[in-house]
Amino acid sequence: MVRDYNGYIRVIRQDLQLPETCRVVVTMHHNFKTRGGYARYNAGGISLICLNRTTDHAWNVAALMHEFRHIWQYHTGILKYVWRIPQAKLVGMIPGAGRFYKVTREKPEWVHLWNGVEYQKYNRASYPEHPNFRKYLACPWEVDAREYENEIHRLFPCSV
Repeated sequence: MVRDYNGYIRVIRQDLQLPETCRVVVTMHHNFKTRGGYARYNAGGISLICLNRTTDHAWNVAALMHEFRHIWQYHTGILKYVWRIPQAKLVGMIPGAGRFYKVTREKPEWVHLWNGVEYQKYNRASYPEHPNFRKYLACPWEVDAREYENEIHRLFPCSV
């Protein structure tokens, strides 16, 4: 079934100017919580795009564009997913310990960097009633991917 999308994949990769060294495997599954799909970037390795098999053709082409845009964001370095370990914080002197200070650390966490600006990681919210749904959609990498996805008729004027 993915074979049916090879022509679209070539056009999208060419439009995004993704080099052949940025290898991506596209798969399809049928029991998704979300309607579209997801992308996993692996620098220097093989990245993955997984689409929902139960959606229609036009939706899958738009989802391909959206997920390839995320691969492009990571590949170009505009979007990074990093493990942030906060700096130790001074909270006071330990009594009787002289010059030693008690320090605490915030919990390490995964964060997104968009053009060098740190953003909190929101789990993908699969339904509009979820408290993080609007926050997730407002993330700049999601806004950018949706804008690119909306260019479907520029890339494929007659076929979807």
